[in-house]
Amino acid sequence: MKDFLEQLAEIEVRDPPPEFDRQLHERLNRLLLAQHLADFLLGGVPWAIVHFFRGVVDFFAVTLTGKNRK
Repeated sequence: MKDFLEQLAEIEVRDPPPEFDRQLHERLNRLLLAQHLADFLLGGVPWAIVHFFRGVVDFFAVTLTGKNRK
């Protein structure tokens, strides 16, 4: 009995169809776009909002009290 890997080496494998590469890239690009949008909307936007409003609150606190909060 031959080794399993030797049997696999003897099997002929057809070339993929010409449109395979393009279809793969289109599907992958859609998934990556969805992932990046989700990351931006669920991570980046809330982070930016929190840091922006912390700056606004500090600005008004210093303006009204004349003292830095920190």
